[in-house]
Amino acid sequence: MAKEGLLRCRLGRDGAAETLYVSGELDLATAPALERTVARTLDGQGGKFFLDVSALTFVDSTGARALLHVHNKFESVGRRLVILSPTRPVWRVLRIMGLDQVMDVRPASNGDRAS
Repeated sequence: MAKEGLLRCRLGRDGAAETLYVSGELDLATAPALERTVARTLDGQGGKFFLDVSALTFVDSTGARALLHVHNKFESVGRRLVILSPTRPVWRVLRIMGLDQVMDVRPASNGDRAS
């Protein structure tokens, strides 16, 4: 579990599915920590990578750009980032910036992470 300031990250695996659980605040101060944590998960595997942001309480434009950088990093290695369960404040920022149209953002899961 990575913990830097107000951002906490924990990597979980369910079979082949990898999920990074992010909680706290994603902003100017913590965005680099998220990007470093994600960089350590890029292991050459293909397929989807899930980023569960259901416990993310705040995101600013820098944090949203960090999510876009993470998305681009996964695409560059042939993987697909799926952002799961954003809270209302996080959805709002992603929608205002148009990132919900660029990234795969899904509301609260119905339990189907393998699709």
